[in-house]
Amino acid sequence: MADSFRDLHPTQPLTVSAAGYDTVTLNTSNIVGNAMAVAIRMIDGRVIVCGDISSGGAQPADIDNYDFTELASAGHAFAAQRSNGSIFAWGDTMDGGKLPSSIASRQDIIDIVGAGASFALLASAPPYIQCWGNDNLGAIDVPNNISLMPTLRKLVAANNAFAVLNDAGQLFAWGEGQYGGLLPDAISSLSDVVSITAASEAFTALRANGQVVAWGNSVNGGALPESIAALDDIKQVCGTYRAFCALRKNGQVVAWGSESRGGTIPAEIASLTTIVDIQANNSAFAALCADGSVVAWGNPDYATQVPEGLTDVVALTGNCYCFAALKKEGSVTAWGNTAYGGDTASVAALLTDVRAIYSSQSVFIALKEDDTLVVWGDPVSGGSMAMLPDEVQGNVSYYLYPSYPSYLEMQGC
Repeated sequence: MADSFRDLHPTQPLTVSAAGYDTVTLNTSNIVGNAMAVAIRMIDGRVIVCGDISSGGAQPADIDNYDFTELASAGHAFAAQRSNGSIFAWGDTMDGGKLPSSIASRQDIIDIVGAGASFALLASAPPYIQCWGNDNLGAIDVPNNISLMPTLRKLVAANNAFAVLNDAGQLFAWGEGQYGGLLPDAISSLSDVVSITAASEAFTALRANGQVVAWGNSVNGGALPESIAALDDIKQVCGTYRAFCALRKNGQVVAWGSESRGGTIPAEIASLTTIVDIQANNSAFAALCADGSVVAWGNPDYATQVPEGLTDVVALTGNCYCFAALKKEGSVTAWGNTAYGGDTASVAALLTDVRAIYSSQSVFIALKEDDTLVVWGDPVSGGSMAMLPDEVQGNVSYYLYPSYPSYLEMQGC
């Protein structure tokens, strides 16, 4: 297996190079899912949606469906950014599917993130952060000292709180205090934070010195065990609904939070020193080993039983209930709840030459080398090939095509 790395900025193009190979640029993450629908950004900048209509599965009107560059999802809604810095939203209006006028008129948006039932934006002019959607216990009320701070660069959302990182490596948070909206003094004084990860009710932050800190609901990941707090070789953190797992530089993993959601690692897995990546679903973790094998732990009802003989895996993806593994030759193996994507039997013949796998809560979407898609899982939520419009096939890129004309240009506008 070659060296691996984690894409920390999936909303930006990624240029990849290696000795002896051509340099390629991978496209932005152009497929997102929410609780019951899937949104797909095509090469021409339009979005195709399938799934539950009330959750955003209804197609945006033609007059609004153009020039999208970034997609985000909340529980039952979607938001999309355009190249001119404006945004558009659709889906359940209570979950952020309708923009307030003060946000709809903006053209300076840098980033969008979705929470359980709301969205937050990061902009280049004040207010630098605004939220909209369901007022989850105060999560959409951004304090002035945060919204007027010009050096913010990374937003992360839990269910009822948001956290943000500024250029100086400092953390700020708002929302429901017990679920991560209130920073402990010892954490708010830090100035060397490099990344943030969220679970449902807690956050964890990775420092430049390789240490991690956590806050929020103490039972569900907000309290860091002393033995883990003392480590200084953490390089990746991943969260289930109520637990966290961290990958160390020595190839071992450690976890904390709810025991039933993956917060306790079996001894035979904790002793491994060959883990290169970790992924999560709602209540379990799966880890990819350097030899292409996979191990998993957490709630046994959430895909902890890895298929026997699974090898040659190069990437893992989790939805809420299942895991899917992309193998070296481009095939896919999935396991977990068969109704929600844990069984690929209906599409097995199509799952060849796959380059990437995306997910919603109960659906998997595979993007193939020829720019076509394969979907499986809950049909009501978009996991049916019959629901996938024909026009999407061949029009969703894994690689970046910078010279491809936009939809407006193709229409002569």
